[in-house]
Amino acid sequence: MDLDPVLLSRLQFAWVIGWHILLPAFTVGMASYIAILEGMHLVTGRSVYLRISMYWIRIFSVAFGVGVVTGVIMPFQIGTNWSRYADTAGNVLGPLFAYEALTAFFLEAAFLGVCCSAASWCRRGRISWPRS
Repeated sequence: MDLDPVLLSRLQFAWVIGWHILLPAFTVGMASYIAILEGMHLVTGRSVYLRISMYWIRIFSVAFGVGVVTGVIMPFQIGTNWSRYADTAGNVLGPLFAYEALTAFFLEAAFLGVCCSAASWCRRGRISWPRS
């Protein structure tokens, strides 16, 4: 098997898009799970829910960061690896990429911002959540 640059770049694209399919789906579901944990902490007042949510927020942050990096690289790789395909299907792919950015990325970014802001405000004493 000859490892020419086209094959290697397409293998790299397969790796990037594989991660980009997995990570946003994982983080969108994880955001719901973290929100449920935070709600359970507020309702029951048990600190175990807060500790579990803080643990998963760290994992969410790393997965979100890697998902953002793969999402930024992916359109450039489509344009360079399959330029004729991107030119032909650009009218279909462009709105799909925009929809993915508006839904998954902005939803996850807003959730991460709210979680990090609320956590730092709690540490500084600006707001206080009911604690047990």
